[in-house]
Amino acid sequence: MMKKLLLIATVLVFVFGASTFAVAIDQRTKNGAFIYLIQMEPSEPVVGSNIVILTIRNASTGATVEGATVKMVPWMSMHGHGSPKETHIKEKGNGIYEASDVYYSMEGSWDLLITIQKGNVEDAASVIVDIKK
Repeated sequence: MMKKLLLIATVLVFVFGASTFAVAIDQRTKNGAFIYLIQMEPSEPVVGSNIVILTIRNASTGATVEGATVKMVPWMSMHGHGSPKETHIKEKGNGIYEASDVYYSMEGSWDLLITIQKGNVEDAASVIVDIKK
């Protein structure tokens, strides 16, 4: 039995050894109306264009939020400016929204300002993003 467990563990290490496991934590918007999960591509955003994938659920029901109006604005508070490019958001279905051209023009600490509106409910979130070359 011990040899069988060792063999299984060895196979799992071989199969998944090169993979990176990341724990994603759901966050609530400022007023608590929505729960969101954010994923960055690349996982460590860089100067230039990046992709952000946002999964949104209703905080009261847990249901995915579809048909929402979502906006993302990269903002560099330290310098008092935003991005020179407009972020484009496309709804992918099942509460998933993909933002392309999330553009950071320089290294430093940025705030990714997020606004979510579904019907008459609007809420916001801010995510700090550290950009390195």
